Amino acid sequence: MTQADYLAFSEIDWDDIIDTMEVGKCILFLGQEAYLAPGGGNMEEGLIDWLDARNPEHPQIATLLEDGFLQFRKERLSYTIKVANRISEFFNQPFPESRKRFEKLAEIPFSMIFSMVPDNILAQTYDTLGLDYQHGYYSHNRVTPEPEWAVSNENPLIYNILGNIEDPESLILTQNDFYTYLEKTVAAKKQMRGLLDQLEQAERFIFLGLPYNKWHFQLLMRVLSMHTKEMGKIERLGLNKFEDEKLHKLFSKDFKIEFVPDSIDKFIETFHQKCEEAGITKKVAPPDPHLATLPDPSFKELILLLSEGDTRETFLQLEIFLNRRKPGSKKMLDRFIVLYNQFNLLKKHERKGTIDSRDANVEHNQIVEKLVAFIRETESQYPQTI
Repeated sequence: MTQADYLAFSEIDWDDIIDTMEVGKCILFLGQEAYLAPGGGNMEEGLIDWLDARNPEHPQIATLLEDGFLQFRKERLSYTIKVANRISEFFNQPFPESRKRFEKLAEIPFSMIFSMVPDNILAQTYDTLGLDYQHGYYSHNRVTPEPEWAVSNENPLIYNILGNIEDPESLILTQNDFYTYLEKTVAAKKQMRGLLDQLEQAERFIFLGLPYNKWHFQLLMRVLSMHTKEMGKIERLGLNKFEDEKLHKLFSKDFKIEFVPDSIDKFIETFHQKCEEAGITKKVAPPDPHLATLPDPSFKELILLLSEGDTRETFLQLEIFLNRRKPGSKKMLDRFIVLYNQFNLLKKHERKGTIDSRDANVEHNQIVEKLVAFIRETESQYPQTI
């Protein structure tokens, strides 16, 4: 395989890429090789070590297959949940090396980012930077249609294609899981119509860190391309240098991907620089240094604050706690906002004198009761933080 089979870094048409970015038609596909494990190194290997998946005496895992899938000792949901929880713990560690890389990516105005990894690290990076986004994931267990995503450069969609750690049963851990996933994906064309429409309207796909050597990724690419003929017209750029010439031919000819044999960091850095020169990078609000240094409140402290009558401070502390756990906490945050709004409206009526003091006391007590119940529910969701 010669260098001529690849696109040289100097030959990348950045002007054209920027043009597609500006009109919201450039979509990023992110794979596991775009991540770095805590401390550096290969993320997949880091996860395997974390799970102790090669241990022949592992209590749940019988075999780690060459393709990365697991075989469990027994087909029990409890086994799946235990391993899924360990995977969740792995991705909930600090990932400083990946975060540093993703901070640059987050400032590049993609309208959609599809991740092959079931984590929330990129979404949490957006949260840290104070950038807007929407978050979703595909679950082969879902019976309701996908939401109608209204995506834009200002409010992009981060979408986990292969499930999400917040929903253990959505994860693809075994070959059987993957086959079920493919069957459901083919059958779910109607449910995913809105998402597929967004993909069809794109003008460019960019692939970073995808597992080209894995047979299941090749099959997934074929299944996704079955959904629409329009996707065949979309320009595609990927970063990879192949050791296997047949694989390079498969992806460059069959899937029409132009490959650049350079590092991910060099590509992201240059991409960010080109967006900056074009004036389209996202503006990041400076972080509040006071909030950044505040420790997580304990649930005992929250209840104590409430018992001392400091309801507003309880709301503020709970909001900090939930914000640090986005996007997994987004549903709870939505409910929290409704309750906090009720409290603020009550205080507004009290200031204006538009509510009787006795009625105000009754309503305040009702809000406090709901807040106590909400704190207990949050405690059950995040028991490790007690």
